[in-house]
Amino acid sequence: MDNYEDLELDSQGREIRLMTLLPGEAGEEIQVTLRNVTLDPASPPSYEALSYAWGSAQDTLRIRVATEEIAKQAVLDWSKSTLGSSDRDGFQRDSFHGVPYSSLDVTRNLAVALQHLRYEHEPRVLWIDAICINQREVPERNAQVQRMGDIYRSARQTNIWLGPEEDNSCLAIEALDHLAAKFTIDWSTYTIVATGEIKDDVDQDENPVDIKQLSSIRRLLERPWFERLWVWQEVRLARSAVVVCGLAFLHWDRLRSASYCLGQRGYLGNLLYDKISGLSSYEFSKEQTFYASLFLNLRDSRLCKCSDQRDRIYALANISSLHRSQSPEYQPILRPDYSKDVGRVFQDFVLWDIEGSNSLRILLYCNLQEALPNVPSWVPNLPASIPNGTLLNFDAAGDTRAQALHDGHGVLEVTGAFVSPIGEIIDVESPKEVWLHWPYDDFCTKIRRLAKFILGSAENNKYPTGIGLPEAFCRTIHVNLFLDSFQDAFDELSRILDQSVDRSTGLDVKNYLPDMELRSRKLFTTSDGYMGLAPLATGQATKSVLGELPDGWRMITDSDEPFPEFFDSSTGELTLDDPRKSAEAIRARGVDLRTILLK
Repeated sequence: MDNYEDLELDSQGREIRLMTLLPGEAGEEIQVTLRNVTLDPASPPSYEALSYAWGSAQDTLRIRVATEEIAKQAVLDWSKSTLGSSDRDGFQRDSFHGVPYSSLDVTRNLAVALQHLRYEHEPRVLWIDAICINQREVPERNAQVQRMGDIYRSARQTNIWLGPEEDNSCLAIEALDHLAAKFTIDWSTYTIVATGEIKDDVDQDENPVDIKQLSSIRRLLERPWFERLWVWQEVRLARSAVVVCGLAFLHWDRLRSASYCLGQRGYLGNLLYDKISGLSSYEFSKEQTFYASLFLNLRDSRLCKCSDQRDRIYALANISSLHRSQSPEYQPILRPDYSKDVGRVFQDFVLWDIEGSNSLRILLYCNLQEALPNVPSWVPNLPASIPNGTLLNFDAAGDTRAQALHDGHGVLEVTGAFVSPIGEIIDVESPKEVWLHWPYDDFCTKIRRLAKFILGSAENNKYPTGIGLPEAFCRTIHVNLFLDSFQDAFDELSRILDQSVDRSTGLDVKNYLPDMELRSRKLFTTSDGYMGLAPLATGQATKSVLGELPDGWRMITDSDEPFPEFFDSSTGELTLDDPRKSAEAIRARGVDLRTILLK
């Protein structure tokens, strides 16, 4: 086997390579063969897939590799051979009895996984990305990464390798299995239901696991696999998934259910639970009844790690709902292309999202403080720029159709409505951690300072809309969303401002005060007296009022359809496009639309 060129994949992208892990006893050198197969998802070959954390590229072990055809020509007694010279693609080449073979360096974690997955007396057919894809050939890598959705869907089983046995991992596997046997979870409502002969409500069980078990479970869930971005695709698309840790194993559904139960009860801690909770909806994707949007998946996977930031897009495309209709030139934009740099991949994603959604909403997440170097300011640094708060629910432009044109040189020409110039800006000076970790007194001081800035500088006590200025301030810092009621929040704010509240007399601060929106925003006022929350690099806001439909048009709604349709009686045309939302229609209503160049 000279190199991967001996098993060059077809140019149409129909083929993949499968690896046969040859039998052997513990401690023997790993021996594998490779062959090309056509992957037809309707009638796939029989194989298993591996989901694992690659580990350090500097810590490697060597395995022996031959094509399946070569394996038929020679007895694979690798121990009698010597290693040869290195080739450009990472293989070492030599020959045994005149038949060429190769050796390949793989990461230690993968080599250890193969040792544990190998059978003693029979071969095992697997698909493993680091071996079955020529990682050094960019065109092949592009094509194979694009097919990874089909590869994991078609595998009869996906093996999740967490690593060797350590930190009482066998105890953790056993405890999770025992806990999962006590209940089922209705994932459509995330409801925990006791099963079998268990009479008590599992959700109220005071001690689902003991201290030693919980400690081992936490260490198991802290392993690198749970932080990998690619596992979102690998485990969600799997027909069946089994967790393997050392010699212990557990079905993924049972680990997921038990972990969810512990997380809901607060046994895992917020940070650890946040890292693993994003995987909880994979069953809907597997059944092809639910796909989160690509943007929501980007947000929810923001804590995950990947060695190549381009995979922020490529790893999630197969498990995300994509825009239903787009121009032909935008359809291939999310296809993996590792010849592009990170900035170009993110820029292409922004243009793809704007064109497909007819919205500039993606620009909400641009933050110059976290911007990528040498990319336009309208390209967010994904996922660092994506907030995890209620501001995600707001959109000043509503669902009006965006007008945007990219000049091909980094300038995005958009159309927006001029509302009012920013007057003054005040920084909340919030720390990076979530505000719930702030000292209560320090938080109250920050609120008082903001209020002094707003209320102390006002010429009167009225807001432009007619409500009182203190009420407008309260609604602004809460983004007009309240856990209980506006009055509860306003009463608490009033007590903070007159300094009649402290730790002993105050209400529970987390129930009535603004959440993390204040953590990454600045309070601002406009020249005509309005106030709002804005990122550090604040531009101009946009708004529009739709008004009535033009004569001859009517809206048609259907409870079974997510979007209304619009009927033009003069032409008989039925369309999803609201006639009020074109730039021409908005200008006709007297809105001052201007062209803005974003660079």
